[in-house]
Amino acid sequence: MYVIETKGMHLIDNDKTNYVRKLFDICAHEAKAIKWGNLGLPMTADALRFEVLAEAEWEAKLNAMLADKA
Repeated sequence: MYVIETKGMHLIDNDKTNYVRKLFDICAHEAKAIKWGNLGLPMTADALRFEVLAEAEWEAKLNAMLADKA
C-alpha cells in the first residue's frame, strides 16, 4: 500500500512539505511495527510506503516503485 503526496516544484522544499516528509517518516516507522491483521485490513502484504513526490518526478518514481513490487 502506498500513501503518496505530490507537490509542485515551487512547493517541494517549503515548510509544509518538510513537515509532511517528517510525518511520513514517523508513519513509516510505526507501520513497520504493526501487522495488517491488527488494523482489521484483509491484506496479505505488510508493506506500507509513504512518499512525497515532486511534479517533475512523480510518474517515473511511481512507476519504479510499482515495478519493484511486480
